[in-house]
Amino acid sequence: MQIEQIEIRHFRSLKKFTWKPQRSNVICGINSSGKSNIRRALQFAFRETFDPAKAAENICVDSTGPRTAALIRLTFDKPTSAVATALDIPTGAQFSYSIQVRRNGKWTATVNDSAITEEQRLAFLSEVLVVYVPPLRDLAANGLQPFLTTLTNALLKMRSSQSFNARAHALVSVVKTKGSQLLQATRDMSKSQLRVDQLLVDVDSVDLTKAFSTVGLKFRIGSQEHSLDKLGTGHQSAVILEMYRQLGEASRKFVLYLFEEPDNHMHLTAMRAMVDDLEQCATRPNSQVVVTTHSAHMLNMFSLDSQLCLKTEGRLTEVRQRRGRKTERELREAISRYGLTTAEALLSRKILLVEGPADITLFRTLIELQTGKTAEQQDIHIASGSGKSGVKQLAAILQDMGANYVAAFDWDATLDTSAPMFKSLTGPSRQALIAQLTAVASDMRPVSPKKKSKAQKLVDNMIKELLAPPAFASDFKRSELGQFLSEVHQLNAVAIDAVGAIVSSGVRKFRPELEKHRVWLWTASPEEILIPNQAAELVAAHELVAMGVLTTLPTSTTQRVTVLNAAHQLAHEPNQQIRLIRKLWTSGVVKRDEIKSAVKFCI
Repeated sequence: MQIEQIEIRHFRSLKKFTWKPQRSNVICGINSSGKSNIRRALQFAFRETFDPAKAAENICVDSTGPRTAALIRLTFDKPTSAVATALDIPTGAQFSYSIQVRRNGKWTATVNDSAITEEQRLAFLSEVLVVYVPPLRDLAANGLQPFLTTLTNALLKMRSSQSFNARAHALVSVVKTKGSQLLQATRDMSKSQLRVDQLLVDVDSVDLTKAFSTVGLKFRIGSQEHSLDKLGTGHQSAVILEMYRQLGEASRKFVLYLFEEPDNHMHLTAMRAMVDDLEQCATRPNSQVVVTTHSAHMLNMFSLDSQLCLKTEGRLTEVRQRRGRKTERELREAISRYGLTTAEALLSRKILLVEGPADITLFRTLIELQTGKTAEQQDIHIASGSGKSGVKQLAAILQDMGANYVAAFDWDATLDTSAPMFKSLTGPSRQALIAQLTAVASDMRPVSPKKKSKAQKLVDNMIKELLAPPAFASDFKRSELGQFLSEVHQLNAVAIDAVGAIVSSGVRKFRPELEKHRVWLWTASPEEILIPNQAAELVAAHELVAMGVLTTLPTSTTQRVTVLNAAHQLAHEPNQQIRLIRKLWTSGVVKRDEIKSAVKFCI
């Protein structure tokens, strides 16, 4: 027996949620994305009683109206024989069980969309064991109590002559009988002094389950026994997790394990063993495992098919949908080329894709200057695509995974990549340049007798273009940005042309249009944004001289070109780049409006 589909409606942050779980599942997402609410919904579905006073607490925050009801519908592949008997349904056939609870606490339970009686519902629930394992599992934090509660409930649900209830009833009967025998001698006194017929032993308030609160755990080394709290927290957690697993296996029922952040207190080696144990739980025919985690290490240990990644839209929970165009192996291998793991991509609040290392430094510095917090403090992961084409490839991977990302491009991403290298030249000028390039080519050293260097190939292409100037008409579809929209967002030629027309019409129109496609486009190069005018040039020039990047201040005629080139060359000197950006920012000479918009969009 296995849950094949979970539908949740109007429950806490889950207004309209559908999920098809595997045998073993791991749920991830940022804080308040709804991980715990899925676990609460599953516990809610198998609850025996409902508190009318608390029913309204479970209604979705965005659902109004007195008749609004929380609904959890579970579709199973087939029932166990005991469940089939309890619900009077055929074995071997799919069935659904749903529970609906209104604000006033009134509930309705159905099986295959037909109402069932309270007796049938309780009979069904008696064949299900929900094992919830909370995150704190060390003894000092009362970590054993949830296990003892689960053990108590499991024992109380047993039905046989050897069950806890049967033995408890027998023990109470013995106490009552033995007590009554001891009180026989007081019969005469009771009648004469108390004027009652007989004194009896009162066992009505005896609760033997309270004895479980005193149960503890020990371990033995040789002949010596010690309390479990002598072990480290991680080992205590591992032991208690194993007890939960054994408890489920011994129940002979359908077992739903709900593990909340089981990676707490664990080293990677112990975590790997624990994940193996969790997946072992799911190999039992009538069991299923749902795990919630914030750990990238743990998430990487599960297959992508078993991962459910959540996001928030307003106050509601939504699922990050995967496209599934690549296999898991292809995704993991592809994303690793850019220094990322699938877990980092799924757990980050947002991933900012940039063209190169200099852009990483630029955005990190601007985000901190604008917000007062680092990108890491805001859970923003900045990744380099090592060029515009790399940004495109990485974005396609993240799009397949359903990760939350944005991409930042310089303005030159809008230029046609097939544009000629040369502007139009007059005949004599062209012939003179061909002669010069031909002379240069003859003096260049090849990589090998049969292989030309990149520089040689570039010179050859320049000569070919000068000999036969190509007819050229700029086409936005051939730009890096146009190709990004085509390959990542699957826009057709007509749609891309429409975006290109908007881009050429001005920043006020293209900014909102590109943001719909997760793109930030600078209106110039980053250096030109940071150094937009003569005042900024002077500040930058003095700072570059102070850092030793320039030996002297440039003349007014060469100042802009010299300063922009020097700033661009700081790409491989991040500390100097940060210093220059901070100096320009504090001097108040940068284009703050555009930078503020960029930071707001990217975080």
